[in-house]
Parts: sequence; structure tokens; C-alpha cells
Amino acid sequence: MLEVKTLGGFQLYWDGKPESLGKQTNSNIVKLFLLLLTSPKSGISRSELIRLLYYTREVEDVGTNLRVTVYRLRQALKKMGIPCEDGEDYVEIQNGIYRWNQKIPVTLDAVEFERIAKESLEEPVEIRCVDLCRDAMLLYGGEYLPAFNTEDWVTIRQGELMGIFYKMFKKVYEIMTRHKDYQNAYAFAERAAQLHPYEEYQTYMMDCLMAMNRRTEALKLYEETTDMLFREMETEPSIQMKASYERIRNHMQATQGLVNGIQERLSETDDDHGAAYYVLPSFIDNYRFVRQLVKRTGQSAYVMVVMVKDTDEFPLGSDDTRTREIVSSLEHAICHALRKSDIFTRYNRFTFMALLMCTDEEGCQIAFERVVQNFRERCIYKKVRLRLKAFSVCEEY
Repeated sequence: MLEVKTLGGFQLYWDGKPESLGKQTNSNIVKLFLLLLTSPKSGISRSELIRLLYYTREVEDVGTNLRVTVYRLRQALKKMGIPCEDGEDYVEIQNGIYRWNQKIPVTLDAVEFERIAKESLEEPVEIRCVDLCRDAMLLYGGEYLPAFNTEDWVTIRQGELMGIFYKMFKKVYEIMTRHKDYQNAYAFAERAAQLHPYEEYQTYMMDCLMAMNRRTEALKLYEETTDMLFREMETEPSIQMKASYERIRNHMQATQGLVNGIQERLSETDDDHGAAYYVLPSFIDNYRFVRQLVKRTGQSAYVMVVMVKDTDEFPLGSDDTRTREIVSSLEHAICHALRKSDIFTRYNRFTFMALLMCTDEEGCQIAFERVVQNFRERCIYKKVRLRLKAFSVCEEY
């Protein structure tokens, strides 16, 4: 049996053994194979294949390129040992329509997931519905063909499958919470958040933690999630997530057990050296508090913004090894260059902010010079520089 995994990544199996269509997992051979499988009965026209594989019909020799790609796909499948009857072919071509040979059975995890998920949505018996959803979840390994997410036909399919996934999740989540099965509902939401971390399934996890009176964990999850959104997406949490956060804060009553938890939580960032790192939402809360404090006391406090820049010859990537090491060096430098009374956070991929108490603009410059010195001692990359922007917390916008 030929099995094709498309959810969470592309992988091909023949008789349970992993196989490959070539060294490049996003080659046109792989694209052609997947396009044929997504239109098994109706097939796909030659002109549409050319458009999807080569993006334009104006490219020279696209017809030749298509014939070569089909030939290479046939050879790759033959090399795997996939049987094909004499006089037939893996790829059938008739009247300009290309089809996968239906006599060669193939299973696609996306198709099987969709079938089970839709069956679960139509299932009136709750226990059976939950079981079907769990089966579908086992098949759903993540986003559909993530290596091809620049292709229009892939992004459309991604949206369809994510929509089915969300409907299935909501139905099961509502069943579980209606029966007060918050532990399993939390596990279900946690799995969804692992598969789609930016879709804010963490909101459902927070609500389950609240229902189980695990409010401190819910608050920590909120901080971790908002920090991730700021760092990786440069966006704020949704209104729904903010509403869940407000519910947590409103229910945080000062019982003795809770006070102990608060004391323990307040001590988490207490270190023997340098400034304390705060996730961005907590940093903003501290900034607002200090802003009110200095207005009443007349003390001075400044925000130091440190941005990492590089030369045109060596641009910073979004998530390459060099960029990660540079940012890690900067975070380490800020932590060790500032005082224990200072706090800092990462605003986005290339920007950090520090809140400096009892200082002025000159003090910020001195602190920045210490950061630069520590950064240069730690960072192995020379074609990179730091920039400073400082302002008083009482500065009017």
C-alpha cells in the first residue's frame, strides 16, 4: 500500500517503509505527485499543471519541462518498486488531462482526517463523537504541507483543513466542558495549541485551568503565550484571550495558599546577578506602575530601548542560526550589564527594552556602553551593531 503523509510535513511510505521522490522535498516532481493525488478522479489539465508548476505559460519549453517532470516521477515510483500493470502507467494522460492511475491504491492522511472529522461532526452520540475526534486528532500531525505554504493550492487546502479541525475541536471541547471533564478538555486544547500555537487555543487551556482552580498556572500560561505572540508574530493577544486574562485577575483572591503561591511566583526571577527578565505583558504592567510612582515621588526612571542592526552584506534573518545566536548574546549582555533593580524584556525579534530606576539619560548611555561591551565580548559576529533609544517614563507622547 502506498501511504502519503501531508499533515505536518510530506512523507511517502511503501509497504510501511519510508521512501523518497528525490533529494528535494519541495521539487516539481513532488508537487506533480501531490497535485495528481488531490484530483484523483477528475484529473488536472495540462495548462493548469503548467500554471501551478511553472507559474506562467510564457516560460520557454514548459511543455518539455512538464514531460521531463512526469518522466522523472514515473522513474522514481518505479525505483520504489510500486507495481504497475503491463501496458499501463502511473500517470494517465488522456485528452490533455493528467490523472493518477486509480488501480494503484493510495491513502492520504489529509483525506482520511477529513473523512473522520466530518463523520464526528455529524455523529449525534457524544461518546462516539469524542472517540472519532480522537481518531482524527491522531492523524492530524500539523499544518498541511508546510514546506509548500507559498503555493496557492496548498494555502487554500490548509485553510479548509484548519477550519474542519477547529469545528471538530469546538464540538468536542463543548461536550467535555459541559460534562465538567476539564482535565481531558485541557489535554485536548493543549494538543491543539501544540499543532497551531498562533491560533490561541491557549485561551481554552486557560479556561480549563480556571475551572480546576489552577489560576496561577492559567496566569503563567497567559504570560507565556502573549510573550510568544509578541516575540514571533509582533502582535497582541486577541480580545478573547484578554477577556480570559481579566477573569483570572478578578478571581485571584488572597487566600493563604494563594499568598504562598504569589510569594513563590514573585521570587521566580530573583537571581544572583544582573537584571531580571520579564515577559512583555508583565514588563508593561511594571512600566505603568513605575510611571505612577515617579509622578508621586519625583524620582527618575528611564526606558532604554536596544535594537540590533547589521550590515547590508549580512542581513538578519527571521529565524536563522546566526540571528538566534546574535539575539541570545544580546539578551545575555543586557542581563549581566544592568543592575538587579532593573528589569528588561524582548519587544520583538531584534529589539529589547529595559526599565532603569533612579537614573537619567546619561545613566542610560553608561548602561548602554556596558551592554555593548558585554555584547562584543560574547558575540562572535562582527558585522552587527547596537543602537540606543532612551526616554523618561514621564515623557509625554
